[in-house]
Amino acid sequence: MLSELQIKLDYVNAYRENRLLAAQNILENPSLFHELVSICFSPSDKNNHKACWILEFVSYEELIWLQPHLDFFCSNLKILKDESSIRPIAKVLQLLVKSHYQKEEDGILLSEKNLQDCIEASFDWLINDVKVATKAYSIRTLFF
Repeated sequence: MLSELQIKLDYVNAYRENRLLAAQNILENPSLFHELVSICFSPSDKNNHKACWILEFVSYEELIWLQPHLDFFCSNLKILKDESSIRPIAKVLQLLVKSHYQKEEDGILLSEKNLQDCIEASFDWLINDVKVATKAYSIRTLFF
């Protein structure tokens, strides 16, 4: 049986307004966030890329929600193969690393292992055949 989030993801499309509405739903229902992160790193899920799109928008507002999921998030970066999933995750990765190095009191704290996973994924995306946006996010991530 499909979860509430899975059913909603079926109706998400690439239009920005549509993705923003789906992200707003997550922001209003934080209990769905854990499942969203899980779907992002389930490449066999047909809505995997849609979950990544939504995670990007949610991260602009509530990046701190990723803190308890950082080990899972960072260690699974390498399993993503679809460009539609990689681009938004590369942007989230950029936000995470930037937040880590800004050392704000409500910022993200990445472990050495997390940072190593981020560096590795960023270099992989730079040398592999992915679109320019992903490469640009990866360069900025490595810069931070």
